[in-house]
Amino acid sequence: MARSFDNTDDEIDFTPATGFPTTGSFTVCTILNRKTDEQGVILWVGVTSGGWLCVIDGSTLKFIKRGVATVASGLTVNASTWYLAVWRHRATVEVEFDLIPLDGSAPSNVIIANTSGINTPSGDAAFGKQLTGAISWYGGLLATCVVYSSALTDTELDAIGRGMIMASFNRTDLVGLWPMWGVSSPEPDLSGKQQNGTVVGATLAGHAPVGPYVMPFSPRGIG
Repeated sequence: MARSFDNTDDEIDFTPATGFPTTGSFTVCTILNRKTDEQGVILWVGVTSGGWLCVIDGSTLKFIKRGVATVASGLTVNASTWYLAVWRHRATVEVEFDLIPLDGSAPSNVIIANTSGINTPSGDAAFGKQLTGAISWYGGLLATCVVYSSALTDTELDAIGRGMIMASFNRTDLVGLWPMWGVSSPEPDLSGKQQNGTVVGATLAGHAPVGPYVMPFSPRGIG
């Protein structure tokens, strides 16, 4: 299953936001489907100040270093379409974006150089929450979401696409794994790190047309 966010006030909140990567290299992976004419914040670490955000701005995938830089991928997230979206941040070097349609269409990848750091985040972390005056509340569906404290390799990302479970439970760099089943609050973290999130409004919805945590094709053609 998945969670539906209404672009008005739905979020999943983590208080306090302990354990999320605040600097260095890290990866965010999520299965998403934005609603027609909607956009918004996917994941925000540092709600009070500083930190970083993975967002869809208009229809473009972006990574925001709050108060420092906005890194735009130029990749278009079509409405009513299921994707695996991936943000790979490599400290003071670049941000790599992958947008992989789940219908078997060609994936997109771009690397944007960015040498700026990230201001130390404070406050909560949240899925879906608006960045006031800049990026709206998220409007759409979120299924499985995973965060790693390293930048996944192309081979690792390809393994996800070939049907490997989206997160190996024995990985030391696994920060959190949220299935977005839509049936309980708090939203459970299956990584074992107990980063459970308080659900505000986000409701049950149908999952992407794939088995839980997997994708039935190889998005990058590696190996």
